[in-house]
Amino acid sequence: MKKAVPIIALCLLLLLTGCSGKSALPEPALQESLSVSDTTDASIEQTEVVFGDILDTHYKLENRVLYGKGENSFQTIGSDAFYNDWVEIASNVAAFDYNPSVLLYLTTDGQVFGKGLMEGGVMQIETDDNNSTLCLAQPALLFSDAAEISLGARFALARKADGTVWFWGESKNGQSTEVADQILSPIQIAEDAIAIKAFLYNSAWIDKEHTLYICGDNSFGQIGNGEQGNGFPTTFTSNVPEPYAVLENALNVWTTEDRQTVFASTQDGTSYTWGGNQYTVPTPVAAQNIVQS
Repeated sequence: MKKAVPIIALCLLLLLTGCSGKSALPEPALQESLSVSDTTDASIEQTEVVFGDILDTHYKLENRVLYGKGENSFQTIGSDAFYNDWVEIASNVAAFDYNPSVLLYLTTDGQVFGKGLMEGGVMQIETDDNNSTLCLAQPALLFSDAAEISLGARFALARKADGTVWFWGESKNGQSTEVADQILSPIQIAEDAIAIKAFLYNSAWIDKEHTLYICGDNSFGQIGNGEQGNGFPTTFTSNVPEPYAVLENALNVWTTEDRQTVFASTQDGTSYTWGGNQYTVPTPVAAQNIVQS
């Protein structure tokens, strides 16, 4: 059973409203953000089904075809308001990621497409108060030659096969390694990466030496640098734009549904947690205590 979202987190989620006025930001399951190399490996069955659910919107990737059904307030599925049955969104899809207002998917030839709310420049279109609630029902090509993707709140990350990490969208918390309102053209923020992960207002990556780096918001201690924030990221007072090397021998990283607490695993099988204004540095945790959404 998932833990109840803290009151302060609920307040934050209510601020993240898009075309329909509905909002929440649960963390996508890890398998929804697989790299191209993972999803096109011959050992993986073509009939494998990967599901993604957020509020009343549902996605599934089956046989390289991405489908959606349910609530469609942000037009991530199509142009209708609601779909009772599964509708094909795209074919030749290797991986997908999503939040309440945006769908990002990666095709088998490395193309990254986006649909949904244009807020924050995540669709690489400049927005302001007059057009920030506009949505794209037709997929927009956002990036090429990608091996992995990950979607945060109003921003996106892509990793190329050469290990470079690229960023576009909102960077008010320094999640692009610099503080900026909107970055419309993808910029390189790291190199030699083997994995990436976008949190609510954080960018994270693991390099080839298996060191985990995180930058961006530190309102809940997500950076793991020993400092504790004020518990409310939209005040932008706990920015850490300089990538911080938080953990060595890292194998994987993810967050809980409220995106305040970070978990990571290492090559020796140890699991760590920090953030949530509980731990400010990585702290070993028993596997049975990990809540992964």
